[in-house]
Amino acid sequence: MLKNRTIQFLKILPKTLSILSLFLIVSIAHAKVPDIVVNQKKAVITIYINDKEGNQITTGTGFIIDKNGVIATNYHVIEKWLEALESTLFIRMENGAYFPIEELINYDEDNDVALFKVEGKELPTVKIVTGYKPKQGESIVVIGSPMGLETTVSDGIISNVRGKRGLHSDNRPCLNGKQWKPCI
Repeated sequence: MLKNRTIQFLKILPKTLSILSLFLIVSIAHAKVPDIVVNQKKAVITIYINDKEGNQITTGTGFIIDKNGVIATNYHVIEKWLEALESTLFIRMENGAYFPIEELINYDEDNDVALFKVEGKELPTVKIVTGYKPKQGESIVVIGSPMGLETTVSDGIISNVRGKRGLHSDNRPCLNGKQWKPCI
């Protein structure tokens, strides 16, 4: 079942993937932003990568897409972990729980996406809606961990929708280049 859900997710990913964000669509017309943030932030995680001495190499953001611990993130977030054989990768959830990586499921360097699994059962997941098409000028809210600042919330608009796959950009300030964070 996990394999089928992962394959299904990877099939819809190009339609909803962005250089900056993966959309987590919740109708703002039907809910208030603070309520949405409270519900969705439980599934947003911070990724930590440490070297063999335990020193932090990098951090990043990911989000839980399956209640059994499947995490989606950027490839560039885990790239240093893949390069350094003795480095460790673990996540910290919003509630303070830590989980080590159990398995690297797949990654795509060209599309800057990676999927991995951590040990976990009945974990909170983000709501991902298929078939959504982003619109220029649409309001968004993102939840992430820029530079390790966990569960940071910011807002902006979709500044442009480009290409066949509907890749978009937004006008939120980026601290260190391209990132994707759950975008509501």
